[in-house]
Amino acid sequence: MTVAAPCVAFGLLLLATPGVLDSVEFSTMLTMGVVLVAVGVREIWARRFAPHVPVND
Repeated sequence: MTVAAPCVAFGLLLLATPGVLDSVEFSTMLTMGVVLVAVGVREIWARRFAPHVPVND
């Protein structure tokens, strides 16, 4: 999952970028939604589920 979450987010961002795939073209609102989902996938993984190193104070 540590590798998959950023890759999924990157794939969604590529999908939403105009001109990357000729067969896919989203409306403005759908593009914004796909970008927000991509950012959300990455942030939720990074802030909630990703393994972390405990800090010793």
